Amino acid sequence: MALLSNSFGLDPFNPYEHAGIWDLFDVHVVSEVVGVAKPDPAIYQLVLDRLDLRGRECVFVDDHPVNLPPAEALGISTVLATHEADAVAELERHLGVSAALAA
Repeated sequence: MALLSNSFGLDPFNPYEHAGIWDLFDVHVVSEVVGVAKPDPAIYQLVLDRLDLRGRECVFVDDHPVNLPPAEALGISTVLATHEADAVAELERHLGVSAALAA
């Protein structure tokens, strides 16, 4: 799982570490660190390379519609995250899993 973020960087403050998000991802691609940002296709390819996956093996979730077409051009399935429940349902469909928590 990868974190792909258009961000101002990690110094002097790393917002990901502070929020406890950093360890949830195998790969971190932060635009300021790598020198390219979404929607530049190169940043999506960088994520694929770091994950050692092909586009068709991935799903990309973003809340800005402009960021989806470059991912789709690489064969990546996309989910526009405008409402949490809708995004979760679409991810469940793409991944063939259920996000329901056991009671």
